Amino acid sequence: MTTDTARLLGGSLGRRVQQIVQQPLDAASVRQTLQTLAASYGEAGGDEGALARLARHRDVRQDMAERAQALDEEFVLALGAVDAVFGELEANVAAIDQQCLALRQQVGRALRATAGAAQQAALLGEEQRDLQRRRTLAQRLAEKFTLAPAHRAALAQRPPTVDAVFFAALDRVAEARAECRLLGDRLAAREMAAELERVEGDAFDALLRWALAAVRQQLAGDAPAAEPAAELRRALARLAPHAALAAAAEAEIASVRCAALEQAFLRALATGGPGGRPRPIEAHAGDPQRFVGDMLAWVHQACASERELLGAMAGERGRDAGASALLPRALANVARPLEIRVAQTVGSMRDAVALYRVASVLGFYAALFGGALPGGALLATVQALERQAHAQLLRRLGELADAADFAAVTPALDAPPALAGLLAAATGILHLHLHLHLGSAADASAGGPGASVVDASAGGPGASVVDASAGGPGASVVDAIAGVLRRALHEAQAAAPRTRLRGYEQAMFELNVVGAVLDALAPFAQRLLAPCVADVRVRQAALVDELRAQLCAVLRDRAQLPLAQSTVGAAEIDAFNAQLKGASDFDVSRLVARLHNHALARNVAADVARLFVDEYAAFYARVAASMRGSAELALLLPPETVSTLL
Repeated sequence: MTTDTARLLGGSLGRRVQQIVQQPLDAASVRQTLQTLAASYGEAGGDEGALARLARHRDVRQDMAERAQALDEEFVLALGAVDAVFGELEANVAAIDQQCLALRQQVGRALRATAGAAQQAALLGEEQRDLQRRRTLAQRLAEKFTLAPAHRAALAQRPPTVDAVFFAALDRVAEARAECRLLGDRLAAREMAAELERVEGDAFDALLRWALAAVRQQLAGDAPAAEPAAELRRALARLAPHAALAAAAEAEIASVRCAALEQAFLRALATGGPGGRPRPIEAHAGDPQRFVGDMLAWVHQACASERELLGAMAGERGRDAGASALLPRALANVARPLEIRVAQTVGSMRDAVALYRVASVLGFYAALFGGALPGGALLATVQALERQAHAQLLRRLGELADAADFAAVTPALDAPPALAGLLAAATGILHLHLHLHLGSAADASAGGPGASVVDASAGGPGASVVDASAGGPGASVVDAIAGVLRRALHEAQAAAPRTRLRGYEQAMFELNVVGAVLDALAPFAQRLLAPCVADVRVRQAALVDELRAQLCAVLRDRAQLPLAQSTVGAAEIDAFNAQLKGASDFDVSRLVARLHNHALARNVAADVARLFVDEYAAFYARVAASMRGSAELALLLPPETVSTLL
């Protein structure tokens, strides 16, 4: 047996033998063997039993020897087979060792040959991972800085379809440009930003052209929809941050609405509404007040509806600002036809009260448009028409004052008829002005339907604007009327040398004029014309004093008595008594009968008589003291008698 065989027997075969030897005694085969032995060595009687047991013992030993020998032979045979197997295994293991040695040598050579390739493969793997990271980053950048095909197609379509997709594409462009700005001043960022800017510029140009076409289509009519299409409003909102584009859109809106409102105004003037309802405004051209009021009311209504339309187009955030900016431009073309008709109407008006009503209407709308139309041709036109109406009113008042010929005095010493027209115009204007200021429209509306606009503004801005601005800075209608009346009174006074009247007649004539003025101004003495009325009353008092003095001089002249002396002749006394008893030349009431203020006439007559009697009493006392006992003194009437006769 070789060393390898012994090693194998000492290995697996030895372990097997050891297992057999160490088999436990309670195993079935061991118990059977032991039972056989026990049977062989069981109890037997006498020598025969011993011999039998001995024979059996020999048989058992022989059997065991034979069996052991058989086992040994089997074991040797088995070991031979095992040895053969192990020999074959040793050959196979040796061959495998040789092959493994060859393989190790080949692997070593392969490892040495592929070390560089492995290193290069590692570098390539790292590069591949870096490229993958870059690819991922590039995809993310592409998502941020480029447009999706749907967005690019929506922006490139001509003409554009302005819908949610188009506006979403614009939003995407804005986001991409914002992301490009975050990259700083890099070449790629600049290139992407330039491309996005080009795309966005083309899209906004197309959006502007679409918006202009939509404006011409939707806003060109007389009655456009109160709420423009949502796409148009959204398009205008997108154009708003771009000053040039927004200005172009606003210019188009203003132009379209300007032309539409001009045509609508001309149709309202000439043809009226659909089917002739409402009637054409020019149908009321014969009523200047209503004609002007209807035109301005139409403009005001158009202003309100246009403000709503333009505010709706500007959106919630820019509603007021957008309407305020575009409204004056939209109404600009209405100014010229309005100016022509109102100027012609005002220029042909002769009624001062109607002129004041028209000026009040214009003043009210000037204040109204001043808040709604900051600047613009329409506001300037209405303000200019207001000034023109007020200037025409002042000219008319001046003409009425000029028409009063104070040099041509009637024997009745009446005020000139033209003064009555001036006073009627002044009182009519003052009544209207007073009710405007007090907020009462009862009298202000007496002028007919056209006064309704003024009536609605009573107590409002219309009155104050007209009064404050009429006739130039600081000149009000009330001041103008006061000036015209002062001028009339001055002309009445200055006409005295040309009237060829007696002194007391001139005083009564002026008092009649002053009385007419005071009667007309009485309702306004406290509220409007207090300084003017005070001046007139001062003049009246001066004229009354002058009249008293003139009449006293007349009585002295007719008495023909030396009232300043202490003596008198009989002839003078007889003549005085005859005139006094005749009750003609010394009838003071008859002298002041042409004074229209009868109460004042009675007072003046009583004062003149009293003054003459007082002067005569002083004369009588002097004569009585100096001519005591004279026959002529008995002819002289006592003061009591003279007072009774007067």
